[in-house]
Amino acid sequence: MRQRTARGAQVNRDLLVDIDECLRGNNEYCKMYMRFHEVFQSALQSRAEEGREQQPLIRMRMVNASEAPAAEKGNVHPGRLNAAAPGQVMVVFDAGEDGAPPDPRCRGTWVYPRNTRHPRPLPHWSPDACPLLFPILLPYGQRFYTHGIAAAGAGKKGRNGGKRGSRAEGYTVEEMEDYMQWDEHNDTTTETTGQGRKQRKFVSHAQLSLYHYAYRAADNPHWLWAARRLAQQFVVYNHVCIESARLDWISEKWKGMRCDAAADLFRKVMDERYAEKGWTLGRVIILPATYPGSPRNMQGCFEDSIALVAEVGRPNYFITFTTNPNWPEIKAMLRAGERCVDQPMLVARVFHQYFSEFLNDLLKQEVLGRVVGFAFNTEFQKRGLPHVHLLLCVEKSDQVLSSEDIDDVIQAYIPAQPAEGEEDAEGKL
Repeated sequence: MRQRTARGAQVNRDLLVDIDECLRGNNEYCKMYMRFHEVFQSALQSRAEEGREQQPLIRMRMVNASEAPAAEKGNVHPGRLNAAAPGQVMVVFDAGEDGAPPDPRCRGTWVYPRNTRHPRPLPHWSPDACPLLFPILLPYGQRFYTHGIAAAGAGKKGRNGGKRGSRAEGYTVEEMEDYMQWDEHNDTTTETTGQGRKQRKFVSHAQLSLYHYAYRAADNPHWLWAARRLAQQFVVYNHVCIESARLDWISEKWKGMRCDAAADLFRKVMDERYAEKGWTLGRVIILPATYPGSPRNMQGCFEDSIALVAEVGRPNYFITFTTNPNWPEIKAMLRAGERCVDQPMLVARVFHQYFSEFLNDLLKQEVLGRVVGFAFNTEFQKRGLPHVHLLLCVEKSDQVLSSEDIDDVIQAYIPAQPAEGEEDAEGKL
């Protein structure tokens, strides 16, 4: 870590030693790798004694406790075997000449050397991804999210009660159908209650993430947000996994969505540079307008704005509403040493409340006149502070037409130069 980081000289060596000892002594994945190393060294020694120079093709497969009985003894009923105590099971086996496992239909996460002929990347929906990518945040190797977690009040149906599906890469994962459901559309992981409302049977990735992000003990450091930049990277990774699952759901479940043959869309989509290289276009899936940020979604918002302007006229105000890191609601919730960028959810919630009150002042209190139409777009700055660009249309009788009217509603001033070393000094400039 000290060699790979630009600030490696500032990393405390004793701290790195403590982290290494903690992971080796408590992390289940580290224990698996150490045990795997022992098996590999033993195989090397055996081959050396036999006079063979070829390295042994040893592979390791990691499965959880519920997967181990079915994976190792398919003819034994799972109820007859007890689950492994640590929650994880390591399976070491001799691979074939091509490095493939004996039974590719077995579940679990496969670990291959770098020179494997047909390596398979770890998918984003694998429960082993988070503990392997963020061992410092999950020092015991605990899984952050696994598909099939029963929601509260959804009955006793557990993790093994859902469907099973296979991926194109050859992975087999329990309840992949349930995991890939999109919360906003046709959620089949819900059940109808007596009041006619739908309730989820399984907890989604987004719901579990929000649950873990929340503060519950005001005096204790948060397990995630105390990590600062690492926490932000963890949140971004989880968001990417959630969005990837939504896109997978669209590509696999929306059979009736608009699509066209490659020959029809080739000239529209592919560049001449790609055509010269002989690249072919596969099946094209058009994202629905309900997916935020998709071309159809952006086109629909643009058309709505144009229709609004055609109906009520050009906007009279262009307003930018920006987050203020000095808002008392934000500063009161920050702990010692924390900055607003370390609490993105807190900033987003406070900003949403302030912007809601701002809209209330414009639409109901009519501080700038009677509003006949408005449109806005929310953006997030690189330093983590959201802001809104708002176009406002008011009635003709309330429009600003003279310089005196402009001075009544607009105030401009030049702020002071930020002090040297002040937080977000570059952003203020």
